[in-house]
Amino acid sequence: MVRRLIITGSEGLIGRNLLEKLDIFGQNIEIHAVDARPALQPKNLSVTNHCLDLTKVNILKLLESIDPHIVIHLAAQTDVRTSILKPHFDKKINFETTKGIVDALETLNHTSHLVFANSGGAVYGDVQIGRALRESDERKPTSPYGKHKLEATNYLKLISKNSKVTCGILNFSNIYGSKYDQKSAPYKFMNQVTLGKTLKVYGDGESVRDWIHVDDAVNAIILATKKISNLEVNISTGVGTSIKSLLKEIQACTSLTMKVENLPLNPGEVRHSVLDSTLARIRLGWEPLTSLRDGLKKMHVENYGQSRH
Repeated sequence: MVRRLIITGSEGLIGRNLLEKLDIFGQNIEIHAVDARPALQPKNLSVTNHCLDLTKVNILKLLESIDPHIVIHLAAQTDVRTSILKPHFDKKINFETTKGIVDALETLNHTSHLVFANSGGAVYGDVQIGRALRESDERKPTSPYGKHKLEATNYLKLISKNSKVTCGILNFSNIYGSKYDQKSAPYKFMNQVTLGKTLKVYGDGESVRDWIHVDDAVNAIILATKKISNLEVNISTGVGTSIKSLLKEIQACTSLTMKVENLPLNPGEVRHSVLDSTLARIRLGWEPLTSLRDGLKKMHVENYGQSRH
């Protein structure tokens, strides 16, 4: 039996790395990649590309035409500042599109599974309780982005309780890495220092993030497509790294001198975000394999062709 898989947001950081590993699914899989941007994945992949903006198409008709068994929903608006400036736009992408997908899956004549890429840091918000945050902890999003992602999460949980659609919700910490990374703080800092530019740090450098390499994120997604049941798990390292410490790691990786300019912290930004991934180990058999130091070295080699150490 041929199974059909849709990947939305296929041209983003996670999507492009995921497309390079889909041979793990074997031969009996029909892959459909959906993104508003033209496809750039390697030509040897057998993928049907759909250059579509999910906010402007009839999602029901799209899913009826493909009739998927699995949807990996990566498409999102991920910039906190954009969500503050354009909250209705953010809601359309991060909530309404997600709702449209699960509602369309409900109409199909067979069971289906949705894997939802969620933002752990933005959804939990600035909840500091002296340990890494667990799935059962309180959530206080500080931006429209986090609020809309939380609304989508709650809707998926509600619908999947009594439905032929199962939902695997993955709360990712901060993802970075690979030659496709153009947006993460580690990439931006590494690129700026390599070009000899002044590094712009928003805040005092004490903000803490839980950096997870994209390879580990992709492995979690692959495992979640095989776990056909309702679940919500954090995908993270559980290790907090301040911006100052991140810069030290990048300097050790590149052996280049840094010039830093501190700017005011952006509104809506979370100051401290570290997630506990114990439940992912139990439910998915997943664990992070790439340390921050090794991930930065790998990113440096992939983008600049060498590592200093």
